[in-house]
Amino acid sequence: MRLIIFSDLDGTLLDHKTYSFKDAEPGLKLIKKKNIREKNIALVLCTSKTAEETKYYLGKIGMKEPFIVENGGAIYIPKDYFSIEFKYQREEDGYLIIELGTRYYRLRRALKNIREQLRDSIIIGFGDMKLDELVKDTKLPPYEAERAKRRGYDEPFKFKGDEQRLKELVRQNQLRIVKGGRYYHLIGNNDKGEAVKILTSLFKKQFKREIRSIAIGDSKADLPMLDAVNAGYLVMRGDGSYASENYLKAHGIGPKGWVWVIKKEVS
Repeated sequence: MRLIIFSDLDGTLLDHKTYSFKDAEPGLKLIKKKNIREKNIALVLCTSKTAEETKYYLGKIGMKEPFIVENGGAIYIPKDYFSIEFKYQREEDGYLIIELGTRYYRLRRALKNIREQLRDSIIIGFGDMKLDELVKDTKLPPYEAERAKRRGYDEPFKFKGDEQRLKELVRQNQLRIVKGGRYYHLIGNNDKGEAVKILTSLFKKQFKREIRSIAIGDSKADLPMLDAVNAGYLVMRGDGSYASENYLKAHGIGPKGWVWVIKKEVS
C-alpha cells in the first residue's frame, strides 16, 4: 500500500512563530528512512504559500514531490514524476502545472473594489504592502517575504471591520474567502480539497494499487483537505485549541503534533 501524506506548512509542519521545521525533523527523518527501504511514501505539501516559497522549503527538507499552492490554486508536478498522461495548463522550471484558481490580477482588482465599498473597514492585502512592510507584518526574512509576494491565485489580507458585509461583497464578486492561521485569503472557486482529490486520482492511476491518504493541518482553511482523504488530522494551535472538533486530533502543537501523526501513520 502506498501512503500519501498531504501536509499544510504554516502552523503545522512549520512553527507558527518562527517558520522553522526543526521540531518536525524526527518525522521527516522517519519518512526518508522508510523510503530508503520501500519508496512508498509521498509527502505532498498543500499550503497557502506561493510556488517559490514551497520550492524553497522542499529544497531545505530535501524532497522532490508534487505540491499544491495558494489554497488549491495550482498543483505543481515534477515533469517526470508520473508516466501517465494527464491534462495540465503550462510547464515551468521542470514542473507541469494544473491551474485551478483565479488569476491574481483579478483578485487584486476585486479586493480594491470591495475596499471602496467598505470604507469603514480596514483591508490591507499583500499586494498593498511594500517589501519592508510585509517583512514587519509577517516576521519573515526579506528574501522569504519577496517569495511570498510572487502570488498567482491567492491574495492574503488583513481585515478589521464588518465581516458579514465583507463575505457578502466577496460572494457578489463570485469569489471566496478562507481564514488561515494569520490572514484572510481571497481566492476563486478552488480549495485545498479539490486539488487533493485531483492529485490523489493521479497517484491511483499511476501506481494501480491501494492508496491510503492522510492530511495534516491546523486551520479552517485546511478542512477541505482533511475532508478529501482517508484520515484527516488537526494539530493543536498555539493556544492548545483545535480548529474543529470534527477531525482526528494530533497530540501536540504545530510541528510536534505533526511528528505525532507521522509516527502513528508511518511506524
